[in-house]
Amino acid sequence: MPLMLSAEQKQQSDLLHLFEVYKQAIDPASAKNRFRGCLFNKINAKGANAQDLQFIQEHVPVFLGSAPVDLEKWIRAVQVNPERREFAPTQVSSVAELKERTLKVLKAVREARDRLKHDKDNLDLVQKSCEEEVCKAIQTAHEKN
Repeated sequence: MPLMLSAEQKQQSDLLHLFEVYKQAIDPASAKNRFRGCLFNKINAKGANAQDLQFIQEHVPVFLGSAPVDLEKWIRAVQVNPERREFAPTQVSSVAELKERTLKVLKAVREARDRLKHDKDNLDLVQKSCEEEVCKAIQTAHEKN
């Protein structure tokens, strides 16, 4: 005869089971992790030879860090890779990894914005200098004529 649980025990058991499912769904090392996605990293072609690059582009890792690779998402990422010679897929398996990646991208965007502002300021100075030289040359030409 099966053991009968009270309504409270059943509810407690259901909550523990739900908690365990949730814990596995967010644990990067769990095969049941639901938070997995693929992004693309630029391949450092300067530091690798042709064989290394080919290996990166053609092989699927079993694990990235402590997280198993989601094979379906990896294959889809390889198929939609915008530039296979320059980018390779990588997997993000947790909110912390996504946050870290986002912060790196934001830092790179800010640095690029600062470089562009610096370059624009330099171009503005060059343009102003050229305009002044052209005005002087026109004025000198008028005075000679």
